[in-house]
Amino acid sequence: MPAHGEHGVPRLVRLVLLWATVLTTAATAIAAAVAAWRAGLGQEQARMVEAVVVPACCAVGALILS
Repeated sequence: MPAHGEHGVPRLVRLVLLWATVLTTAATAIAAAVAAWRAGLGQEQARMVEAVVVPACCAVGALILS
């Protein structure tokens, strides 16, 4: 019998949803960086740094919560 957490949701399901959120956030940050770079509005460097920092922070948070 799988280990159930809060509200009876299996641990595996929670982990899959957690990491899916991390991947979605990473994809969104990268897409924002690409859009800023193509638009040429002067936010290129900030968005490129954000595209690295946001997924890294999300991954570390997910590792801690795992």
